[in-house]
Amino acid sequence: MSSFLLVNSNVRSVLALRALWFAIRAPWRLHETTTRAAAATFALAVLLGSFAASGVQMWEHSDPQLVKESQQFAVVTGTTAAPAPAAPTAPPAALAPAALAPATPIASTDVVTLDSPARQFTALLGNNLLVFVLSIVISSGVYMLLGRFLTSEQYTFSMAFVCVSATTSIAIIGTVLTSAIHIAMHSMRFGMNAGIGVDPLQSPFLYLWLQRIDVFGVWQALATGVGLTTWVGLDRKYGYVVGAVVWLTVLLVFFGVSSIVSWILAQGLTR
Repeated sequence: MSSFLLVNSNVRSVLALRALWFAIRAPWRLHETTTRAAAATFALAVLLGSFAASGVQMWEHSDPQLVKESQQFAVVTGTTAAPAPAAPTAPPAALAPAALAPATPIASTDVVTLDSPARQFTALLGNNLLVFVLSIVISSGVYMLLGRFLTSEQYTFSMAFVCVSATTSIAIIGTVLTSAIHIAMHSMRFGMNAGIGVDPLQSPFLYLWLQRIDVFGVWQALATGVGLTTWVGLDRKYGYVVGAVVWLTVLLVFFGVSSIVSWILAQGLTR
């Protein structure tokens, strides 16, 4: 019995790894993962994504100019400087994109002092784990509902769950490359998003919104849409439509509203 469970676990782990690879190379093959490996794909995506995000945040924290810019950015947005600047990611399709952390620094705590790299990494890892879990779950529901509305197909939550989890691999690539650009340019302004033309210190909330228009975020959304629609036998073009609609909805509704609320709160703090 134990041998059977071990073999079954190994099979699901292989399917999960293959799903993350399919998301990058051939999202129309995500249905080969099957919903049996949904939990394994989700767990692997959360684990890899959280460690990658935490690692690049620590990497950016090693650059004094990025740290200074992050602290200045925290002041103009009315937030508290963190032990490490957060790296923007393509949104986990996840709300993006899932789903990943924006460039806004995370508030530090007065109870536990983050006076060592290990503690800083642990704090970031805990935050990123929560962000990935919530973004993947919420995004899966959004893709399922909008997919049903747009194509009249009965997608299940498990299908969307696998697709959103698998495409986290695209977000991971985007996070690492974006941080590499930040390190090379010594500024969080530069990256593969529309915020590159905006000074984050002069127009912080416009920058926060424009950075969501990200190459990897669009790629992740389209790949998720293709994976979901081809699962039920539809042509890939339907997937592009579903992915684009979900991406625009998330950008305009979720991120747009959150940016407006943040701006209003910041205006109140400055008075």
